[in-house]
Amino acid sequence: MVDNTSNKKQFGRRAFTLGLLSTALYGGLFSRLGWLQIVDGQQYQTLSDRNRIHVNLTTPVRGYILDRHGKMLAYNEQNFRVQIIPEQTQDIQQSLDNLARIIDLRPSEKEEIIKRSKKQARFIPVKIKDNLNWEDVSAIEISLPDLPGISIDVGQKRLYPYDKHFAHIVGYVGRVNDREMTNDPILRLPDFQIGKTGLEKQFEKRLRGRAGTKSIEVNSAGRMVRELNEEKGVIGRTITTTIDIDLQKKVMKILSREKSASAIVMDVHSGAVYACASYPSFDPNLFATRLPQKTWDGLLKNPGKPLNDKALSGQYPPGSTFKMITALAALEGRNYR
Repeated sequence: MVDNTSNKKQFGRRAFTLGLLSTALYGGLFSRLGWLQIVDGQQYQTLSDRNRIHVNLTTPVRGYILDRHGKMLAYNEQNFRVQIIPEQTQDIQQSLDNLARIIDLRPSEKEEIIKRSKKQARFIPVKIKDNLNWEDVSAIEISLPDLPGISIDVGQKRLYPYDKHFAHIVGYVGRVNDREMTNDPILRLPDFQIGKTGLEKQFEKRLRGRAGTKSIEVNSAGRMVRELNEEKGVIGRTITTTIDIDLQKKVMKILSREKSASAIVMDVHSGAVYACASYPSFDPNLFATRLPQKTWDGLLKNPGKPLNDKALSGQYPPGSTFKMITALAALEGRNYR
């Protein structure tokens, strides 16, 4: 006969050993879970939020440039642009062909758009064209049911109302090139523009303002789920100059009688510059958008050198008018003897 007492003791020892191992195993498991949730919980929560929430910069509104009487020399206006989201259309080419029946869209432009769409995620919008007039925007909005993936977006563009009269002194803005790129993340925003010449460049940091932020919840594929919150950026500072618009226009009108000329009108007591003109000039609004190659070639080939600011950067040998300066210097030197 089998000894039942011996079997019960052997079974009891095995059960105790198994229970001890199970207790140790579950104890270690729960200890690890507690450590991850309590001690390292904040770290993993941060990592999770980084994957789930994207914080994007929003382009700030550029500050204004005024004349001495508060009239606008440079300001911003709404920029209507059309874009396409590739994942929302089964055929990008067909959508672009349909759009080309409404607005001017060359074959080379369509090829470039398709090429750019293949270099990024399909849910990211691709800009097709900007600076649309209200008639084009209305026509596109009416035809949206026949334009899958295409939508209208609103941004800001720089405007110079007195164009050629203040091109050299106010300057213009343009897209950031590789040489101008720094570690500042705002410079990497799509279509962000900085001052290239004149006051726009000299007071770039003041005019630029501070970017806002937009927190967006995304899914595992990086697609936007919802917008959580938005912090508005700070508009750039307003720059008030000593320039007088009416006087500047009169000076430019006088200079237009010549092939190439420049003039500066100053207050001899305070040193304030009331007019600073260089002729011939150019339209700075062309540089705030995409400058046609034909227009650029025309500016370069113009014998009057309209891109050069003759009033501030031109170098000329002194003429007879400089003799007064040397005479005054001689008389002043004589008085000190």
